[in-house]
Amino acid sequence: MITEFANLLKSNFRRNETIARIGGDEFVVFSKNDDLELATNRLADAIDAANKRRGKCYPIKYSHGKIIGRAKDFNSLDDLLTQADALMYKNKRENKYDFNQQIKSA
Repeated sequence: MITEFANLLKSNFRRNETIARIGGDEFVVFSKNDDLELATNRLADAIDAANKRRGKCYPIKYSHGKIIGRAKDFNSLDDLLTQADALMYKNKRENKYDFNQQIKSA
C-alpha cells in the first residue's frame, strides 16, 4: 500500500517538486509553488479512484500538514517538518481532510 501511495504522489505532483519518504509511512513534498491546491485535489481524486478500483477492505487514507514559506523562515528543516507534523496530527484528530488548511510563515 505504501508503494501505491508513493506512486500516486509521484503521478499527481510535478517533476520539479521533491517527494521523499521520511519515515515508515510518512512522506514530504517540497515545492517552490505556493499554491498546491490543484495537486492536492488531484491526489485526493486519485486516491478515491484507487480505493474504488482496489476493492480491498482497507482503503488508502492519509492526513497531511501543509506549510507555506521559504527556507529562511524556519530555524531548520527539522523545525519545518515539526510544524507540518503538528498540523497533520491536528487534521487527523479532527478527522477533517481539508486540503486547504495550512500554516503560512511570516
